[in-house]
Amino acid sequence: MASVEKFTLAVIQNTISSTILKYNLNKPSFITSDQTWQIVTENRTFILNSAKKTNSGNYSLELFDSGTVKGKQFLQVNIEAQVSSVEISFHCLSPGVMKVSCSANGDNLHFKWTGDFNTLPENGSQAVELARDFQGSVTCHVENHVSRDHTSIQLSPCPGLLVQDLVVCEFNRIDTCYVAEGQRLHLPMPSEEKFTLAVIQNTISSTILKYNLNKPSFITSDQTWQIVTENRTLILNSAKKTNSGNYSLELFDSGTVKGKQFLQVNIEAQVSSVEISFHCLSPGVMKVSCSANGDNLHFKWTGDFNTLPENGSQAVELARDFQGSVTCHVENHVSRDHTSIQLSPCPAQVSSVEISHHCLSPGVMKVSCSANGDNLHFKWTGDFNTLTENGSQAVELPRDFQGSVTCHVENHVSRDDTSIQLSPCPEPTTMTSTAITSGSLSKKSPGTNSTVSHKETNSFNQTLTTSHPSSVNNSWFLNLGLIIMSSVCVLLIIISIVAFYIYKKTHKPKNKGAISQEGRELVYAQVTHFSDGHTEPRSRTSQAEDVEYAVVNPRASKKKQKTDVDNVQYGELVFDTPAKNHRQKPMKQDDCIYSQVQHHS
Repeated sequence: MASVEKFTLAVIQNTISSTILKYNLNKPSFITSDQTWQIVTENRTFILNSAKKTNSGNYSLELFDSGTVKGKQFLQVNIEAQVSSVEISFHCLSPGVMKVSCSANGDNLHFKWTGDFNTLPENGSQAVELARDFQGSVTCHVENHVSRDHTSIQLSPCPGLLVQDLVVCEFNRIDTCYVAEGQRLHLPMPSEEKFTLAVIQNTISSTILKYNLNKPSFITSDQTWQIVTENRTLILNSAKKTNSGNYSLELFDSGTVKGKQFLQVNIEAQVSSVEISFHCLSPGVMKVSCSANGDNLHFKWTGDFNTLPENGSQAVELARDFQGSVTCHVENHVSRDHTSIQLSPCPAQVSSVEISHHCLSPGVMKVSCSANGDNLHFKWTGDFNTLTENGSQAVELPRDFQGSVTCHVENHVSRDDTSIQLSPCPEPTTMTSTAITSGSLSKKSPGTNSTVSHKETNSFNQTLTTSHPSSVNNSWFLNLGLIIMSSVCVLLIIISIVAFYIYKKTHKPKNKGAISQEGRELVYAQVTHFSDGHTEPRSRTSQAEDVEYAVVNPRASKKKQKTDVDNVQYGELVFDTPAKNHRQKPMKQDDCIYSQVQHHS
């Protein structure tokens, strides 16, 4: 701290100032509640015992002299996490690239690479790209303002590439010598002057080389074998699977067999083409499988599993709703490779596929397909003249389309389909029926009560019927029949109306009354006129109607009416009284009122 007797220590974080300590005449007063701060008054030193990132900030020291501000001092303090957990990983990319990455924990990290590079990578890069067949050591250096660390890795060429690196195997080794296809195999020979090299394949022994006093003699016809006499090394330049077998080295000393040495050699294809696939099974299971090319493959799974699958299994079963990353690692005795996939929950399976159709206007039939499930894709097949576009949930066909239609529905986990036999859309048909009932007309004989009764009933019913023919011919015949029936009905109606009109005209009733000449009412009745001196007896029963008698004066001519009394005749006038026509009275002789009927000639 400063040598003044009074000062104040504060820190500014995110533009907010917080006082930590006030010091006056060797008497410190802590304002902060952070217990990691302490002060040593003997040497006027302020100590932060265990720094944390929250202690980072701009520290200010305000100095006082005799109660006035003497000045201010500032210090920027940054607290960083140290470098730790440095790791190197690599991935073989295509084509011909190996990507090497470095990761570490800490703040404000800076990366640097060293190793068996032909060209040094740029400093500061967290990843570098090398040739796919790169082989050698690589070191990643990581540092920040407070610490540094590094780690190294020995890289081999990417799997799947026939790399001509050599494999050295010595006889009498306990384990098997594994060689990748295309690799070179070096077999160091013994120091004896004479030996014979052979290979046993399927219980059959075949001699490869006889060696005597630095004079090799190849027995095999395989041109890939060679021997380097300077260092007594037998070389297989490009290993093939047919070179696998149990190799024996028979040693001789002074013409006698000194001993035998053996070496089991297996040639394997490298791991390549690692792929992950998955299938959603029922109920509630997702099956994830891994495949690869190569010999004697061994599988291992890593990823976002709650429980790690058993190593060696080529397939694992997960919950249907599993979501996360899965990595399949494949290796054999000569190489290794891996691949990853991001899995999403299984969609619902396709179910309840249905086809519906509607006849639209004009001239269009709309056919729709529906189904249950997720991420559905629709496809149509059938008796179409033109193929429909895939993916459409509905298609429009001509109104007269007839034939089979099939809707196929699928998603990533299942598929289903359904078919329907369509007929042409029906045409609307109008049907009219008309009924007319006419009452009868009755006429009584002269001189009797007569009743004219006329009743007419018109019934008009119009019905719209829609037929669903099973074929085009049936529909045509049905329509023709309906047209004929409708025409007959209309013709009958017209005939009935004309007949009724003629009947009415021919049976029109006469006027019941007119005004007489001299202010009297003239009533016309059925009057029978007999010649002089002749009368007709009258015998009849009266009807229910009232009977009244009156003087009937025939209309005179222009001549002066005669006053002479001609003949007196009696007539009967009958009047219908509507109120009294409801029931018939028994027939009896009515009382008669006689009046004089004069006839003027």
